[in-house]
Amino acid sequence: MQWWSWFSLNAPAYDFETQEGYNGNLFDPATHAINALGVDFGQYVTDHAPAGPDLLLNDVQLKPPLLVSSSAPSTVTVTAVAQNLGDLAAQNVRLHVWRQDGANAFTLLGTSAPPVATLAAGENAALALSWSSARLSAGQNVLFMELDADNAGLEKVCANHRANRVLTVFEQGVVKQLYLPVAVR
Repeated sequence: MQWWSWFSLNAPAYDFETQEGYNGNLFDPATHAINALGVDFGQYVTDHAPAGPDLLLNDVQLKPPLLVSSSAPSTVTVTAVAQNLGDLAAQNVRLHVWRQDGANAFTLLGTSAPPVATLAAGENAALALSWSSARLSAGQNVLFMELDADNAGLEKVCANHRANRVLTVFEQGVVKQLYLPVAVR
């Protein structure tokens, strides 16, 4: 249980004079600084954590980085590098890409295939997927990318396998214009 939760991060500290409060704060509630128990707990968890993968989403690239016209659909490709920083191989690693549709609703644009069958601890693998730009709307499209694996439930760090990017789709073709600097005397 201590691997997943702790009683309190912000309960009043125990006062020996009034005999009120609790013991077990990992951080000082006023300064937000980690205290000695917090450091000890962190080391305990590190020393006793079960083996698991730790997928890191790195070097995410969108091609093209923007689309000039929404009237002429083209192919959009996302490439990324998956790294396993953990101490257990990740099984069937995939990259998912969603488009955020406003009120925190997401539409899946695609999943990389085939999955990386085994990504051993310390290894990297390139992943890619493509889809038609017709699935995007004019303006800014927020894309949400996430690595996933069959044994991702064992992952130690859950914040480093996601990334966001914005892909802009222009309503009409961009007209080339020349801008000259203004010289003022």
